[in-house]
Amino acid sequence: MFLVRTDRSRYGQLLDNLDNQLSFGTDQYPVDLSSTLTALDFVKTSSTQHTSRYLHPQDESNRIDMTFVQPGPPVPGTDGVTHD
Repeated sequence: MFLVRTDRSRYGQLLDNLDNQLSFGTDQYPVDLSSTLTALDFVKTSSTQHTSRYLHPQDESNRIDMTFVQPGPPVPGTDGVTHD
C-alpha cells in the first residue's frame, strides 16, 4: 500500500523484486511507513552506492519530505508552544 505511487524509474528493481517474491508466496512488502521509508532509502543504485539522505546530506535530490499528523487538538511541547 505504501509503495503504490513510488517512482518506478528509480525504485523499479525493488518493486519487481517484491512482486517476484510475492508470486512465490513470500510477502516481503513493508508493513508500515517506517519500514517503507527504510527500504526506499537504502535501495542500491549500483553495486557499491546507496541512495541515502544520511550518507549524502548535501545532496538534496535524495531528500524525502515527510509530514506527520496528530489526531485531536494540538498538544504543546515542553516549552508550552503549539504550532498550527
